[in-house]
Amino acid sequence: CDMNDKNGDSLVKSQENMPTNVQSEAVRTISKVEFKIEERQRLLKILYGQQLITSFGSGMVSPFLSVYLIKIGGSASDLGWFQAVTNFFTNTAQIFWGRLSDVTGRRVMFIVVGSILSSILWAFMIGVRSPELFILIIALQSFLASMSAPALSALIAELSPTMQRGAVIGVVNAMGAASSLFATLISGFVMQMSLTSDVFIIPFIVASISGIAGSLLMLKMKSVDRISKRVEVKNLFKYSLFSPFRNRTFKMFISASFLSNFMMAISWPLFNITTIELLNATMLEIAILSVISGFSTFISQRYVGKLADKVGRRSLMLINRFGLVSVPLFYAFAPDMSILYISSLSTGVLIAVGNVAFIAYVIDVSNPIERASYIALYNAANGTSAFFGSLLGGYIGNTMIEKFGLRNGLMYTYLISAVGRASAALMFLKVKDVMKFPETIFSEFIKITDKIHHKNKSQQN
Repeated sequence: CDMNDKNGDSLVKSQENMPTNVQSEAVRTISKVEFKIEERQRLLKILYGQQLITSFGSGMVSPFLSVYLIKIGGSASDLGWFQAVTNFFTNTAQIFWGRLSDVTGRRVMFIVVGSILSSILWAFMIGVRSPELFILIIALQSFLASMSAPALSALIAELSPTMQRGAVIGVVNAMGAASSLFATLISGFVMQMSLTSDVFIIPFIVASISGIAGSLLMLKMKSVDRISKRVEVKNLFKYSLFSPFRNRTFKMFISASFLSNFMMAISWPLFNITTIELLNATMLEIAILSVISGFSTFISQRYVGKLADKVGRRSLMLINRFGLVSVPLFYAFAPDMSILYISSLSTGVLIAVGNVAFIAYVIDVSNPIERASYIALYNAANGTSAFFGSLLGGYIGNTMIEKFGLRNGLMYTYLISAVGRASAALMFLKVKDVMKFPETIFSEFIKITDKIHHKNKSQQN
């Protein structure tokens, strides 16, 4: 990892709450983990390839999992449990896996093992007809997938110089988004051929094969694990799993993220009820909805990554959280799918903003020796809040639908989520960037408008 990146201030800030012996260990670790430019570029190309392959498999099935649950008889509360366990097990177990990855220095091993095990379970979902069994398999898969997430984010951090981190994250996410939306479009066409749950067989098989193939590609990076070895396994519990909470800046950020994610999760279980039961959307229309969002994310991802390195993370986090208030409002008053297509277009851009800004901020504020642990705690907090938010949203939705009917019941639940989202977004006003950036979001906006103005003026002349 190239640490000669003009980021001395952030390194000092990140070590303020570290014991002296840990600080010295961090410095020794950083000095060991250095890559030449050519080697870093080679490793990043492998990482980009892994994202292309695994995201293709994920794109084949992920947008349709809640649809599958509805097809096999799942209710609004079942959808709430589905969203809850997916987020909870995917994220909460990362606390342990992230710490283990940090103290062993193993990134690639956790990515490969976690991805292979979770990908195999896609095949086990073929033929499942019980909502309860489906949710149970999803819970197990989410737990296994949690092995790779903190290690992958930490690996990206180690391969990217600080002032280029947003750009690298943007490219990684863009690769994943492009592959995923292409797969989703294919899957939508395939599943349009049948209205039964049997049509999911092909997407499940492709997802399983793609996930395993992408994981095996990462073995070409196995040398990274030897380079980044940190401390012995016996020191796994030498420091508290929750030591990142001693960092006040991180603690404020986590509190804002927890409440915001909780409020957003209230509406998640209801989106597909609106599209399928209220608007009578076909599988192809659901695929198009996902593809529009994915395409919008892909187009904006790389620019957003560069923008994050110019204006900082806080401004983009505020744009993301306040912008997402609109999503449940679109669903609350949508008369047909065309309105949701417009919503997906804008949501895709906001997703791109969030994909870069939040992880980049966690990396910025984290202690170098505990990066995977910081990322894991952030994801665990989001997973926990999503667990309770999704459950609450499912049961509120059920109650509202029974009392006011399908359309009004959904609308009232969406309005509750929208008000909660707006209130929680205010907490991000207290979150501050930990580094200085060359531009502000306003100065960058003025530059863009000036360029457009001069371009139009030159065309007129």
